[in-house]
Amino acid sequence: FMKPYLCEMQDNVYSMIVSAMSQPHRKYHTMQHIDDALKYVFRKSISYSIPLPQPLYDENGNLMLEKYTKDSRDCKQAHIDRKSVQKILSFAILMHDYVYEIGKIDNEIKSAQYAKVLASGTNLTAEETDKAIECIIASASHDLSKYKDDPIILDFLLGDLHVLFGGKQKYEDFAKGIREEYGI
Repeated sequence: FMKPYLCEMQDNVYSMIVSAMSQPHRKYHTMQHIDDALKYVFRKSISYSIPLPQPLYDENGNLMLEKYTKDSRDCKQAHIDRKSVQKILSFAILMHDYVYEIGKIDNEIKSAQYAKVLASGTNLTAEETDKAIECIIASASHDLSKYKDDPIILDFLLGDLHVLFGGKQKYEDFAKGIREEYGI
């Protein structure tokens, strides 16, 4: 499996993620899902398929995004370079299904809590960790329209949902794995 080279982490952190993703009740939410999502996101190389605010990049090649504060809807510019975006996406993808208890509605919140703790064993900054956690929490709804103005969360969600537009065989494998996880 692809060990995300842009999100450096201590070996014990990566081992904990692999262990969680290898639990016997997981049939789709496994390291293969993580690997596929990472490959999808990096293959896209931060090229977005949904119209986004322009310009995406400033004159120095930094990704510009409209970042909304949680306390208000005031908009402020944030400049995040591509390497930082890839670190955020790597960590968010690795952690978004860290907790996967079938039928529970708080898996994403619990995964985000673990991500906050395990981030100390990575090369993510506090700002990058916060953005990765936003991505993980967004995976509870997968509401693309809600995040259409946030290219990082949007790319993360598309990576997680890649199976839905990855061809018939990929979808059939996904459906089979989900049915097995739920005992259907």
